[in-house]
Amino acid sequence: IQHLNWTTRSESPYISTSFSFAWAIWEAIRRYHGNVKHDVEIAVIDARAVADRATTAVEQLMKAGHKEYVPAS
Repeated sequence: IQHLNWTTRSESPYISTSFSFAWAIWEAIRRYHGNVKHDVEIAVIDARAVADRATTAVEQLMKAGHKEYVPAS
């Protein structure tokens, strides 16, 4: 949950991802100019290489028992 809070300045073992490279650039610039994050890194990830161990935020929240953050089905 702490990783999902964009105002958090603590380290996280998780990586946020997006299918949109343009959005990633826009978000990094927005955070930099908003003085929120000045250490944003962007990497292009081959999804086929990590498909067996990738997970979504919803999966992690459910696994941790935080059902209040999971959208209703």
